[in-house]
Amino acid sequence: MLRRRPPRPPRPLRPARRIFAAFVGASVVGTLLLAWPALHAPGVRVSLVDAAFTAVSAVTVTGLTPVPVAAFSPAGQVVILVLIQVGGLGIVTLGVLGAVLLGARVGVGERLRLQAEQGAIHVGGVVRLARRVAWVTLALEAVLAAGLWAAYLPRFGPAEAAWQAVFHAVSAVNNAGFATDPGSLTGALGGALPLALIAVGFVAGGLGHPVLVEGAQRLRGARRRLGLHARVVLLTSAVLLALGTALFAAFEWTNPATLGAHPPHARLGLAAFQGATPRTAGFTAVEPADLRPATQAWTMLLMFVGGSPGSTAGGIKTATAFVLVGSAWSLARGRGALQAFGRRVSDALLIRAFVVAFLAATLLGAGVTALFWLEPDVAPLALAFEATSAFGTVGLSVGATEAVSAPAKGVLMALMLIGRIGPLTLALALVEAPRTRRVQRPTEDVIIG
Repeated sequence: MLRRRPPRPPRPLRPARRIFAAFVGASVVGTLLLAWPALHAPGVRVSLVDAAFTAVSAVTVTGLTPVPVAAFSPAGQVVILVLIQVGGLGIVTLGVLGAVLLGARVGVGERLRLQAEQGAIHVGGVVRLARRVAWVTLALEAVLAAGLWAAYLPRFGPAEAAWQAVFHAVSAVNNAGFATDPGSLTGALGGALPLALIAVGFVAGGLGHPVLVEGAQRLRGARRRLGLHARVVLLTSAVLLALGTALFAAFEWTNPATLGAHPPHARLGLAAFQGATPRTAGFTAVEPADLRPATQAWTMLLMFVGGSPGSTAGGIKTATAFVLVGSAWSLARGRGALQAFGRRVSDALLIRAFVVAFLAATLLGAGVTALFWLEPDVAPLALAFEATSAFGTVGLSVGATEAVSAPAKGVLMALMLIGRIGPLTLALALVEAPRTRRVQRPTEDVIIG
């Protein structure tokens, strides 16, 4: 008599799939809350699709919305703020911190998921890293909120100034780009001091948790030198900030709808702010729809690069851009593998950077193509801008998000999730576990270039 084999136990979800499922689950919960009419502003009804879009945008810390934040009641805005904080710190990170506070043991699986979410190089010490990430993030938000409260106090009452300060501090440090005013920072929420403080917040947040933690350790008296990752991130970020400011000023200096209507010193300040915000912040002091086509194209390139690894930013990340550009420059000059700050970048890291960039370009291209097909009556540049903003989790908009149909909004939501999770993490979540090849095939070259 044949014995029936016992059923195999279900395979546990791998870290990439758990992260993807966590963000999707948080988006569903946010959708159900924001679709509740009690959380809408008086006289306003937000559709289920728009509630889902806002929830996904908040969890992925994007800031791209078809309805303004003011369409929700104060309680609804608090829900958005909580979703931003959860998505910014990381869902797995918050779960691990909660387990630590309750005295529970953090297993190997949770440590692997935490490593994947935070972008840590090694699995060792990730729980300690999660604690430091939480403390540094909350400290930055508190300091920024105090500064914004002082800046907003002459314009609002103490309680309203405190709410505006807290909301925009959390939104800035987590690179969410959500603002309570439909015009972002172009109206009463703007001004030289608030713009400067918010810029410091989102630039610091865009550097990534590993760099912030390492910087905090040095401020506390650590004597060791900055690691290679921190140096690469700081150098690349500084170069992109300088280029972003210079080219935005060059393209928009005489545009009366953006910089041209301001005195020279104000133009430089606005150019610096607008040169930094496409990196993933999403706040804006000028209307993106008023930008010249060349400026919009340059902004899209900055949004595609995004922020730094370990941050809430989307895009391919600064370190990826550094490895790709640096390796291309090194190979073109006949120097072989890229060397930086006394270290050599491995071939495996170069391949990983190429895969990330290739997957990002492919997924973004597919999203743009889908939008072109779904919305033939909307300007192609506007659709490409919105798609790049969604993928880079930036939140800048030229107005197309409000005009597109529900299926097109679904495409943008998918791009926001992909951008927050990362194209490589998404690919690992969708494919089966790699199998070790026992037989290696012979190599043969093909013609390149």
